[in-house]
Amino acid sequence: MTSEAFDHAAELFSELLELPASERGEELVQRAADDDVVLGLVRDMLAGEELSPRNLEAGAVASSPRLEVPERIGHYEILGILGEGGMGVVFEARQATPQRTVALKVLRAGLVTDSLLRRFRHEAEVLGWLNHPGIAQVYEAGTETTGSGTLPFIAMELVRGERIDRYVAQRDLPLEDRLTLVADLCDAVHHAHQKGVVHRDLKPANVLVTEDGRLKVLDFGIARITSSDLSVTTQGTRVGEVLGTLPYMSPEQVQAEPSRIDTRSDVYAIGVIAYELLAGERPLDVAGRSLPEAARVIVEEEPTTLGAVDARLKGDVEIIVGKALAKERDQRYSSAADLARDIRRYLAHEPIEARPPTRGYQLAKFARRNKGLVGGLVVAFVVLLAGAVTSTALFFRSQTNLVRAVDAEREWKSAALTASEVADFVVDLFLVSDPTGEAGAKITARELLDRARRDLETRLKDQPDVRYAMLGTLGRVYHNMGLGNDALPLLEETVEARRASESTTPRELAALLFSLGEVYHYLRRYDETLPLYEEALALREEHLPANHPDIARSIDVLGRLHRDTKDFATARVLIERAHALRSAGPNVDPFELSESLQSLGTLAYWEGDYHEGVDWIERALAERKAAGPSAASRIPELLHTLATIRRLLGDVDVAIELLSECVERTLQTYGETHRFVVISLAGLGDALASRGDLDAAGERYEHALEISRDDDPFRPTLLASIGVFRHDRADAAEPGSAEQAHWLEQSAEAHIESRELYIPLFGEDCHEIAVELSNLALVRQDQGELSEAESLTRRAIELHRKWLPAGNPSTALSLGSLARILLELERADDALPFSLESVEVLESSLGLESPRTQSGIRTLVQIYEAQGDGPLAEKWRSRLSATSAGNR
Repeated sequence: MTSEAFDHAAELFSELLELPASERGEELVQRAADDDVVLGLVRDMLAGEELSPRNLEAGAVASSPRLEVPERIGHYEILGILGEGGMGVVFEARQATPQRTVALKVLRAGLVTDSLLRRFRHEAEVLGWLNHPGIAQVYEAGTETTGSGTLPFIAMELVRGERIDRYVAQRDLPLEDRLTLVADLCDAVHHAHQKGVVHRDLKPANVLVTEDGRLKVLDFGIARITSSDLSVTTQGTRVGEVLGTLPYMSPEQVQAEPSRIDTRSDVYAIGVIAYELLAGERPLDVAGRSLPEAARVIVEEEPTTLGAVDARLKGDVEIIVGKALAKERDQRYSSAADLARDIRRYLAHEPIEARPPTRGYQLAKFARRNKGLVGGLVVAFVVLLAGAVTSTALFFRSQTNLVRAVDAEREWKSAALTASEVADFVVDLFLVSDPTGEAGAKITARELLDRARRDLETRLKDQPDVRYAMLGTLGRVYHNMGLGNDALPLLEETVEARRASESTTPRELAALLFSLGEVYHYLRRYDETLPLYEEALALREEHLPANHPDIARSIDVLGRLHRDTKDFATARVLIERAHALRSAGPNVDPFELSESLQSLGTLAYWEGDYHEGVDWIERALAERKAAGPSAASRIPELLHTLATIRRLLGDVDVAIELLSECVERTLQTYGETHRFVVISLAGLGDALASRGDLDAAGERYEHALEISRDDDPFRPTLLASIGVFRHDRADAAEPGSAEQAHWLEQSAEAHIESRELYIPLFGEDCHEIAVELSNLALVRQDQGELSEAESLTRRAIELHRKWLPAGNPSTALSLGSLARILLELERADDALPFSLESVEVLESSLGLESPRTQSGIRTLVQIYEAQGDGPLAEKWRSRLSATSAGNR
């Protein structure tokens, strides 16, 4: 369809609306008989107008002198006319079986086009899928043959009510009641969305309210089926074809882009309805405008805020409706249910999920509206520094303990509002290419950051507050991209300068100290991390209210630091204290609570209580999901931790499922090269290798190694996993073959390199070294170098006992390894105590069914057999048999 044809159809449609409904069909045929495209489109437009539920309103009965009212249509007795238009009629009818009064929609014989009939049938099919008290129910759809032709009809629930805007206005409902109706509307629409149905034409005329206050959504005539598993025929939309009612259409609808129309388009329409119910006017005035001009207004112009219309609506209500009306789909509520929840949070005097638009978002919108002034290139960098872009990595949230984006954004606000030099800096930075890749050469986020850092070395020297605010922001961005070594000098310089400045507030300094501490923590420079965390906490406790979330956040990360340095007693005191603060009060933030639950779960894991760890992490995952879309980027780390523990408990298939989701989410959230993508791929490799899928595991390890940087503090951990994987390869090879020897040597090299990388980070006397000593000992054992294997394992056990609490499975596994080495050296008596201690701990922590526990029992059986103690060997062997039978 050409734009000229659509404009002609739109103009003709507007003119026909000025005529009585009964005259429109004949006039249309006379004026568009020679243009089938325009004729069909205007007929569909008129059908949408004339068959809408406004004709079902009480007291809205129209009559037509030309209409002959039949006594019956099918098995329905006609009682009267509820409404009529040029395309069809809505009768009040009585159904005999079951006995009830219905609304009977009928298309006029002789005016039925193929497209109109498809739409008519489509509405019946769609409504047939829906069963919700807020949606008018369809009872039957069919056709009736008469002397004048075939009459398609739909029998549906008769709703006696008023359109929602008139219902509210005539009763002068208070704010709370109006918002309750909007929330009820969201419930009904969300039900349709869950069935895969997008309404696409929500407006007050399609929402009726009965006398007793029950809401009903009607007219799914242009609804779109989005669910692939529904068998109904989808009402298609061609590119360039606009369906809906203009003032309530979303920007993506008026731009006629069917691929972008989804449930969030209905959320926008609900936002328009809510605005109209609360302000008494629509957010945007498109009356009397041509279609292209109206579309431009909807796409580009911002509505007057509710608070400006009525000061009583400032604050939460204004924010909620504003979020629903966002131009960009991603800025709206992700579902009608989320919108309903926020409305009900407001009504219950609870904190809402929505937040005011960030400075970065506002600036980006300004740039889009003023392309001639700032150009498309500025948009991405404005958003980048403001904290809203995550195109190649998650900039303002990383996998653990990052200060929330609001801190970085607050500093950028100060910079963005200061002097023209900041604007010049941004414009100059973008005189390179389009960072979105839509024009010219591409530039990566890393290249933008590097250029910004170089420019800041000479720019803004005379405005230190602005310069250091931007420098600190760049440092956080580098860190959250996984570039800790690049972030470190920027944040160190910023902290030093801001500490010396009289304009720095204690809260700002605390945030900077916290951020710098996180970088050191990420780089595993724990000794330098501790004083920064402690100073940040002291400042926050002195200058913030006792229940401020920043205090709990500081206490929590301090506890995590002590956990990482294996001071588990101190860690538990701090983490439980943070959890108590976050759990107190009536309005618990689910995201903040999930942080504490995560800390408790990870601590339990390190203490060796895997089952408790699973419980905490699963609770953390539930809370984080409940925290809404803003917390979605922090879900992968919980999936990874949960999968790690599940794998150690023997739930390998569950672990693989969790880690597969984790990898998918991390790639979407962080981009291809972020550190957490490396961690997720390595975790998935571990799980696949545990199941024996060595080829699939190898692919994940190779991918992780390819994107891992040499200076990444996680690299030694990745190499350790690869070393274990190569050992698995050796076990799968023919015993004594050259292939086995090759993989054993490759495994040893990975473990040795891992150990060498750990030493500069933690020294030779740390738990990480203990793990690598154990791994290397297993390789040496298989290479026949038993004396070296024994020495390495004894040193590993010594370090395990030093750093881990009694009863930790890691220590038990090394004890079991030592027992097997001693058994192979024909020193069964020496092996026995190590084997007994290993089995006791493994059974206590992992359970008798765990493959690791069963492996330990098999070693114990072999030791007793080597000692000639048949009864004890049989006793332990019977435990293995009982376990196997139970598993069957």
